[in-house]
Amino acid sequence: MFTRNNLLKIFFALGLLLGLSNMRATAQSATKKPKKKAYQWGNLALGFTMERLGSGGNGLNYYFDYNRALGKIYLQGGVESFSIFQSEYSVYSFHLAAGYVVRNRLFLYGMFLGPAVQSGYDIEGKFFRTIGASANMPIVVKPLEDLGIGIALYSNINSKITDNGIRIMLHISSKYDKRPAFISN
Repeated sequence: MFTRNNLLKIFFALGLLLGLSNMRATAQSATKKPKKKAYQWGNLALGFTMERLGSGGNGLNYYFDYNRALGKIYLQGGVESFSIFQSEYSVYSFHLAAGYVVRNRLFLYGMFLGPAVQSGYDIEGKFFRTIGASANMPIVVKPLEDLGIGIALYSNINSKITDNGIRIMLHISSKYDKRPAFISN
């Protein structure tokens, strides 16, 4: 039945099959292009908010966003909270945006535009929710490649409370993919 000689032949045949299948898999992986890692980053920011343009910095803005490259288009999702001191508005906003980015190892500049949902409490304490448009323009200097500081001009335009201003950002990104300088995705 299973003699020592037959077991050796079976193990030899299995080893040969495994070896051949491994050689085939290695040859296939050598011909495939490696998957390109999508560049991504996040920003934490604190800024000044203006209820209307030209009104001066009359509120505080707290902000977080996540950004990811999809080919030549960049997607951004962000959450912000701001309060207007004089009118005592307390507002939260969530936006999704698409944009264009120019970046290299030490610098990032982008322009994003997309829809936003804003909600909060107005002066009378009534809850509101409205839909609008969000625009964001970050400029970041990255002295440590994946860690940087920057500023962003932004606007959230809607029918209830328009929020405009400037933010100071802490920028944290994924491992830089070592492309030549000033080449956009």
